[in-house]
Amino acid sequence: MNGSSAVRILPTILKLFMRVGLILIFVAGYTYGEGTPFSKQLQSFDTLRQTSVLIFGVVGAWLAVLFPMVHSQGDSQKNAQDLTCKLFKPITSSLYIITYSLTIPLIVPFIKKFPLSILYAPELRGLSFASLCVATAIQIYTLLLALQPFDIFKTQTEASIEKGNCSERYKDNIQRYTTTDKKP
Repeated sequence: MNGSSAVRILPTILKLFMRVGLILIFVAGYTYGEGTPFSKQLQSFDTLRQTSVLIFGVVGAWLAVLFPMVHSQGDSQKNAQDLTCKLFKPITSSLYIITYSLTIPLIVPFIKKFPLSILYAPELRGLSFASLCVATAIQIYTLLLALQPFDIFKTQTEASIEKGNCSERYKDNIQRYTTTDKKP
């Protein structure tokens, strides 16, 4: 096996582990959620929505800051597309989770009106909590994706400093905020 085939196999294996992990999270959430009333689950839906909104805003701000910077430095069209793809994944994921976390609490009161919902209440609570657990796991992954722009920004800044494309004051500020030595 050569190096290039190993590089192609790694993302496939990673995706497989992620899917298996999401299935395990779903099963565990279903098992636990059967005994958890929806009124207690509601607070988790609110927290998930607030987190998604926060990530959406932060990534949107990163997009507003980094996208013009990539274009102003004369980077290739491919770099701009790569940046856009990296930033839109967390944005779209957050939008889906916001939609989900707004929709489920609205649907549940209507479902409770049906007589069969009383008969299948534990299963419905389990499904609700399991889907909440999966959405939370996806949100954690989205949070990790949202950290990528900081790395991009740091790399771009270091490249600008090396090329000498920034002022001394800017270099001093970067040096001050990126050093780990704390002097009193």
